[in-house]
Amino acid sequence: MLKVENLYASYGREDILRDVNLEVLEKETVAILGPNGAGKTTLLKAICGLLKTRGRILFEGKDISGLKTHKRIALGIAISPEGRRIFPNMNVRDNLLITGFKNLEEVYEIFPRLKERRDQLAGTLSGGEQQMLSIARALMFKPKLLLLDEPSFGLAPVIVETLSETIHKVKDLGVSILLVEQNLSLVAEISDRIYVLSGGEIVDEGTRRDIERIEKSYFT
Repeated sequence: MLKVENLYASYGREDILRDVNLEVLEKETVAILGPNGAGKTTLLKAICGLLKTRGRILFEGKDISGLKTHKRIALGIAISPEGRRIFPNMNVRDNLLITGFKNLEEVYEIFPRLKERRDQLAGTLSGGEQQMLSIARALMFKPKLLLLDEPSFGLAPVIVETLSETIHKVKDLGVSILLVEQNLSLVAEISDRIYVLSGGEIVDEGTRRDIERIEKSYFT
């Protein structure tokens, strides 16, 4: 599905990512862990085509390294960004329709709460509902690969449980997921494999069974 080879990425002259190699298989959920400033969000932006990069990004066997962001979206890559980035003064329905896609009912099946609140201003939703809206908007593009950037950030534990159920629904659709996340319990529940990013480099990898080892090695 996605393969990143010897990837370097920068915002200017200084490389933020250095020689990053990873892959996400079809219908697989892969988590990127690491401390603040490790380059996790930079990695997702690079995959979306928002940064200058060197190396190769392959999607379904095609080198997309030189493609603009909108062409990557057309191929089947979508992102739910850090901080949600919804339009607070627009209602829920219009936040979804702004994508230009019309598959509202398909998305509402996954997020029935958003259908109930379709006429409500997005800025008046709870934090958990706003996160649902961000993910739902990404799913409007009918992606094959969904990038999630810190979806549990700022959410209460009980809401994170609902978020986990939502991500499982997305997985059941056959969508591959690349997830940046700090909540190790959530990662252990939903991820198939894990990469650890530190200082812009991949320093470790494993499966969900390795989460305890990874936690002790990098997060204690």
